[in-house]
Amino acid sequence: MKRIFLGCSFLSLVAMRAWGDAVEDGNVSYRQGDWDGAITNYSKAIDQNPNSNVAYYDRGMAKKAKHDLAGAITDYSKAIELKRDHPNYYLNRGNAKAANGDQAGAIADYSQAIELKPDSWQAYFQRASVECKSGKNWETLLVTDAVAEQMAAALADYSKTIELNPGLAEAYLDRGYLRCLQSRFDPANSGSTKINLDSAIADYTKAIELQPTNANAYCLRGIAKNTQGDPDGGLADFNQSIQLDPANLKARFNRGVARVSQRDWDGAFTDFSRAKALKPDRDEVAQINLNLSRIYCARAQDKYVKDDADGSFADLNQAIELDPTNAESYRNRGIIEQRKHDYKSAAADYTKALELDPSDSNLRKSLDKIKKHLKKIAP
Repeated sequence: MKRIFLGCSFLSLVAMRAWGDAVEDGNVSYRQGDWDGAITNYSKAIDQNPNSNVAYYDRGMAKKAKHDLAGAITDYSKAIELKRDHPNYYLNRGNAKAANGDQAGAIADYSQAIELKPDSWQAYFQRASVECKSGKNWETLLVTDAVAEQMAAALADYSKTIELNPGLAEAYLDRGYLRCLQSRFDPANSGSTKINLDSAIADYTKAIELQPTNANAYCLRGIAKNTQGDPDGGLADFNQSIQLDPANLKARFNRGVARVSQRDWDGAFTDFSRAKALKPDRDEVAQINLNLSRIYCARAQDKYVKDDADGSFADLNQAIELDPTNAESYRNRGIIEQRKHDYKSAAADYTKALELDPSDSNLRKSLDKIKKHLKKIAP
């Protein structure tokens, strides 16, 4: 019996060594970025010991690195089945679920990780990020009670993240962005808009203190300052953002907006033109075109006041080409056409302007006068 017992112990020791070698080989492959090699070795370890939560978890990490999210979730779930009290297993399964679009499942896993390890700033931070992504219509100002609750929950999680890890610049950036969003919603005029903007600027400033070369932090602070009514401060931040990252589309666009408010048409035109060259998406192109149209329309007014009717007319043509829905451009072009006695064109532009803005009673009177005049001179 003693020999048999020793033999079994020896065989178990050999199996454990084989399992350990397979895990270590998997770790080496993982560190080298060889995800397939890592998966193969972790699978060998699982064959040696099907109850190894470590091997399942490690294989899940390798599968996630390979973008096999479904496979990673399956392996994380098996690791959790074998060891239910490990917070990292829930944390990383939450990450995989979030990447796979299962926001509710991710939040549940992050919550479980926090329950097991209340000082896990990673779980608070990731849960806040997913809470933000799950908040539909946050950008379009369509805020329901449910969305308001999600925003409050995300804000609390970012604050807890910062409490646990005060050196995490990303948490300040995200909390600042969330506070900027909240600043838009103050229907009772309670003063919360200013409070949220002040808090957002403070968060962005802290992020800049932690990461002085973070171009996005300067850009976001510039947007908050501009919204707060500090265009000079906003412009200074946009300048710094662009100096750090000349290809920062958001900074280029928002500096253009700031320059429009200061009637710096040439500077704004340059910024929007360069922003357009940075390959924006379709919605961003539409926003850039709207602002370029606004510049042409405003510049046309300046030229008209200076008796440069031809230059004004050319700018209004450009404004209409960029934004065919701008009633002001049609109205102003019609005024120039009427001045040049091109009554048919003026009538057409006034008609289009009224289609876009029926409330312009003065323009309607002008159109009626032109129509009467055209009837008089009709052959």
